[in-house]
Amino acid sequence: MFGCKDASKERAVAKDSAEVNLSADTAQAFISKDSEPYYWEKLPVRTVADLILTDSIRPVTSSVISQMLDSLSSGSKQTRHLYFRVFNKVMNKADGELAESIGGYALTYVQNYPKEFLENSQTFSNNQLAAWAGNIGIELFLKTGENVKEAFDEVVVLLNDNCINCNNNYRSRLKQFNNMIWQTIEENRGEKR
Repeated sequence: MFGCKDASKERAVAKDSAEVNLSADTAQAFISKDSEPYYWEKLPVRTVADLILTDSIRPVTSSVISQMLDSLSSGSKQTRHLYFRVFNKVMNKADGELAESIGGYALTYVQNYPKEFLENSQTFSNNQLAAWAGNIGIELFLKTGENVKEAFDEVVVLLNDNCINCNNNYRSRLKQFNNMIWQTIEENRGEKR
């Protein structure tokens, strides 16, 4: 149900080109250049990623944003590292349909790369870690309904199995993270009753 991603079903991910450095002036030129609401969809994905990282555009549901979110599960660690930062920005600013899709991307990434997630999230505040856990908890709750406990247990087993080489500090943080996920599920189960 929540196993590792099947490479044959992998969606298109963003192709990284040479790093694009956008100054505030360059970003503003992009923004004022075009009156179309989503003019940036015509830009290279990496450029859009940089615009998000500089808070020059607000992420909304679009094919470009979907490519970036898919890149969180890229086979390239370097690509995942970049889009991890982009994902955090998107997660913090997403609303509507885009916000509803965040949990699935977060769950897939954490399941497939738990050690990397723990490494990348070392500087997170408790609120940032809770946001990830909350999005995953809501995803599990909404997708599995009455079977949420079984689904959660499957995810915990998978995370532990995929973090077999994690040190004790990471295992402790993973346990804390799993508890945060379950807390979100419990809060949502309480609202449902």
